[in-house]
Amino acid sequence: MKAVVSVARRLGGWRHVGCWLLGLAALAAALASWPASKALAPDYIQFWSASRILAAGGNPYDRQLQTQENAAQGWRIEDQGLGRYPFMPYYYPPWVGLALVPLLPLGYGPAKCVWLALLVEAVLAVAFLLRRQIPSVSPLLAMLVTAGFGVWWTALPIGQTTPLVVLLVVAVWRLGEARRDAAAGIALAWLTIKPQLAVLVIAGTLVWAARQRRWKLIAGCLCCLVLLLGASTWAQPDWLAAMLDAPRVTPLVTADNPWMGASWFCLLGSLGLSGPIRYAAYAAVALPATGMVMFLAWRRQTSLVELLGLACWAAPLVAPYARYYDLALMLVPLVALARRPLADNTRGLLLVVFVIVPAATWVAYPGEVTPVVSQLEWVWMPLMLAAFYLASWQPKHNPASAASDLTSLHWMPLEKIPDQVVG
Repeated sequence: MKAVVSVARRLGGWRHVGCWLLGLAALAAALASWPASKALAPDYIQFWSASRILAAGGNPYDRQLQTQENAAQGWRIEDQGLGRYPFMPYYYPPWVGLALVPLLPLGYGPAKCVWLALLVEAVLAVAFLLRRQIPSVSPLLAMLVTAGFGVWWTALPIGQTTPLVVLLVVAVWRLGEARRDAAAGIALAWLTIKPQLAVLVIAGTLVWAARQRRWKLIAGCLCCLVLLLGASTWAQPDWLAAMLDAPRVTPLVTADNPWMGASWFCLLGSLGLSGPIRYAAYAAVALPATGMVMFLAWRRQTSLVELLGLACWAAPLVAPYARYYDLALMLVPLVALARRPLADNTRGLLLVVFVIVPAATWVAYPGEVTPVVSQLEWVWMPLMLAAFYLASWQPKHNPASAASDLTSLHWMPLEKIPDQVVG
């Protein structure tokens, strides 16, 4: 009987994979037939170039090779390159380009449509996985809220990786709650596709797993990382030094225009701070945020969702570089906060503000935004989330536990998972 159940489960899993592939093919075909699709996902050109270069045995961070590949697909320094970039720089780890090598036989246009279809399906998958995670909200409404999260619509049209990053974080959360630790570890390892945003999430989750004695999660993450590193080194032995040097060889767009970023460090630069003063102001926020995440990871009473929510919230405060579309990561702390015992009107206000305002901002200011709009209408998200977190803090009245109240009550999980606390 157990064998029959096992076979049925496997067949059900393959059926889901088949439906996903059919949906992907249908969506990609619809995008390819849409006349406006040529203007969509312009950022995919960096992944296409990296895949082509890696498939030919080259270095994906080589300026000359990137310039050639970008030019072959119509990149012009005067137009797409803002008058200064002869190509769209590739700063990602090699395994992103390697994962997209199978799309090369399709050609640039169809491959771009498949990439965009993958991102759309990632958003739908996030909405499906979070459909029962907001109290007092029906699954259908929760899906509409999460799928309608305004920041998605800044990332999808340009073909950025943010939907995949959010999907991986949610996968770590749901797989971890289901005690499927090896799979959760693999998803955690793949978060390295966006290392500057994910480093705090990865580090905090690994510390949390060690404290909870969830060794399979750590093993799954490390084994997957070894495979990714091995495949990248096999494809291009000098990739690590080249990747680390890439921001110096081709400076980030926020180096001269910090207002184009949405991180705390970029905001300080847009306010005119520079040198030691800027770094001191950055450290004054980034270090406590990092310490808070690691402290929560060390506490055995912390739930995985609370840890991931705080780590995602702290990411743009700690990462020196983030763009407006990267703030789609705020969906995770938003849902984690909505799971708290809040009043229904407070929860409703929270969801409306963070779903409607980003979408309205993008409609009102399409394309590149002005410096003031950029720094005020995107960095406000983690700052306002912090205000909601503080507003939801309810101290206990037991004098004997007053000392622990300050460090633990604010982060108590909504519900306790069996075997969560290891003795």
